[in-house]
Amino acid sequence: MTEIIPVRVQHKRMDLTDWNNSEIILLNGEIGIESDTGKAKVGNGTDLYKNLPYIAGARGEKGDRGEQGIPGVQGIQGIQGVPGVNGKDAVLGNYNLIVDSTFKINNLRRTGHPETEIIEDDYNGHNSLTIKKSGADTYTWAGVQIDTNVSKLKQGDKLVLRLPIYVYDDVEVDHGVYFAIKKHTGNKTLKSIEFTNLEKNKWVIHEEIINIEENVDFANETYWFYIYAVKNGHFKISEPYIGFGDKAVSKWQPSIEDLKSDTLLNTQNNQPLKYWVGTQEQYDAISVKDENTIYDIVK
Repeated sequence: MTEIIPVRVQHKRMDLTDWNNSEIILLNGEIGIESDTGKAKVGNGTDLYKNLPYIAGARGEKGDRGEQGIPGVQGIQGIQGVPGVNGKDAVLGNYNLIVDSTFKINNLRRTGHPETEIIEDDYNGHNSLTIKKSGADTYTWAGVQIDTNVSKLKQGDKLVLRLPIYVYDDVEVDHGVYFAIKKHTGNKTLKSIEFTNLEKNKWVIHEEIINIEENVDFANETYWFYIYAVKNGHFKISEPYIGFGDKAVSKWQPSIEDLKSDTLLNTQNNQPLKYWVGTQEQYDAISVKDENTIYDIVK
């Protein structure tokens, strides 16, 4: 029986020396492969290939120890993992860890019963999210928990935060407006940043490098990006960005999930395409190929 592969894509390939001497600028989301090393980078539409970060997946778990042979022989070590279909916990250049950072879906988790509103095309052509709490006489922690694509952070990780925020003056911010990295089970806060004293009625971009000082497993609570008013307040945010790295970013970047959903569509059935990357061996091990998945095979 002849196997029919629904969709295959071959990305641009050159060896490392040619890439480093190339003036080609990869499009935003376009992938370039080094034919001699097997490494890959994702373009941002601005920088030359040599200035882009490599795609680097999280290391897989160590394989099982081999059966006991002659004394002193140790079992083989497991192969290095690659990002899964959903890309959970992969470190991919400086892409956003926030899913739906332009608030197109509006599947937000709310705390403290705030009033929320999506304002279309409010900032740089992107939607903004307005959060308002007024008339409260006790602490409310009224805000939203925004989903991410990372379920674990480890000690020593560095995160880059870039957050355009607009604080209104029509509601007194009586106990503070905050951003927090928080695991809500156990009420554990890894980082908290206050925005109460920002200039009112104008967009202000807050940028900060965040050092993670302990290991934390959010499990299925990946909505750890939390912004809220402790009691009362009225503010809005747009283009929230948080990603791995130790240098401030000059502009907003989407997440891998948003990039795929925005740009990849199977025109044969009008279904969104998923993206898979792995070795030939891993590809061959997939018993049933999905017609709505792009399979990218790397050496």
